[in-house]
Amino acid sequence: MAPGLAPSALPRTTSPPTPELSIIGPVELGVLMAFILFGLTSSQSYTYYSRFPNDSRKLKVFVAFVWICEAIHVGAIGNYLWETTVVHFEEPEIALVDVPTSMLVSFLVNGVTTGLIEAFFGLRIYRVSKGGYKLIPCIIWLLAFAQLIIPVVPVFTGSSGNPSLIDFVSEQTWAVYSSMALAAACDFLIVVGLVYFLWQARSDSQRRTIVIVDKLIAWTIETGLITSTAAALELILFAINAVDWRWLTVDCILAGLYSNTLLANLNSRAVLRALDLRDSPTELIAIPLGHPRPRTRKSELEFRPPTTNANSIVTWEDSNTAGSASALDFSSSNGSGSKPAVVGGVVD
Repeated sequence: MAPGLAPSALPRTTSPPTPELSIIGPVELGVLMAFILFGLTSSQSYTYYSRFPNDSRKLKVFVAFVWICEAIHVGAIGNYLWETTVVHFEEPEIALVDVPTSMLVSFLVNGVTTGLIEAFFGLRIYRVSKGGYKLIPCIIWLLAFAQLIIPVVPVFTGSSGNPSLIDFVSEQTWAVYSSMALAAACDFLIVVGLVYFLWQARSDSQRRTIVIVDKLIAWTIETGLITSTAAALELILFAINAVDWRWLTVDCILAGLYSNTLLANLNSRAVLRALDLRDSPTELIAIPLGHPRPRTRKSELEFRPPTTNANSIVTWEDSNTAGSASALDFSSSNGSGSKPAVVGGVVD
């Protein structure tokens, strides 16, 4: 300290971060969390393919595509962070001068991942809905399709002319608001739809089946709240101050949250099957499902106590491997012979 100068008289050596630097913190935090979620997605994907080898080929391809989308997403945001903090370490303003291609890729892949997974859950609801309730999955598909299209418009039109990132975000405010609002609304509708139909199945179920349905309801609410809350949080942060970039933290992890929600839902079938077996079923009836796939033998296993109601069944697909349950079905056909409804698991 210079003699004769009080501490309060010393010049200030710190200042609020410039707009160029304020983006680094949120992106670093978001990238770190995104890579953690990608690790969980990879682990869950391995679990899925090892536990359910006889799931339909369409579902396996869908899971693989979701994993690839998230890999592209984390690669894009990781590349942006590398370019900003390492390549252009001495000139961080480069981060905001032009819209980086990696950031555009992450926005696009986010929309694709979100929309496809929401459409998947909409298909599940469609399979169990009847009559006028078919409108619910149709609305979900419409919202999911909008989320697929909305990111495409700013990515391919707003980036022309090499605008700065701040100008790009300002011009495409409508896209962020629309995308996040649609995601939150769609997730909420999925939760309400699944819980409603599960609750309907619960009223026609035996005590043993009620335990499983309660588990499904709890998991549906928990996973649905995670994604809808994240979408709503990003929307709120963007509305408060778009150029402090805190909303980017949430945007970086959104694809990972949706991917893990999907895989957790698929992998939970093994837990539900174990729960059903633990409750000591006393009958095991094998019902062929028709033409088996090459090199596999598929049968539908129906677990029921001797006095079970025909309106309440739990069915699993047997793939000759331990813990490889493929679907949890709750049907309430009342003797009409209608096809069992797929609620808790795979939709072929």
